[in-house]
Amino acid sequence: MNSIASHFFSTNDNAILHYLQTGVGKTIIMLPGAGFSADLFRYQIEEFSKKYKVISLDKREPGNRKRSIMDIRHQDSLKIWMICLLI
Repeated sequence: MNSIASHFFSTNDNAILHYLQTGVGKTIIMLPGAGFSADLFRYQIEEFSKKYKVISLDKREPGNRKRSIMDIRHQDSLKIWMICLLI
């Protein structure tokens, strides 16, 4: 069983966002909706990480972010995050 690691990354507008990651292989990205955090997918992450690299991203609101200077749409956060991870 893979352990789920908690990480943070900085966006170009100095927000520090949180994501969970585990596993190896092709990447599955999980995006919670309706105000939930990345932890919503904990059981799915555990199962899928047996065959895949799994990443679950917290949105800016709510989520386990450290700070946010400017509010941008979730889709923009995802684009920035993917560029940071070089996926």
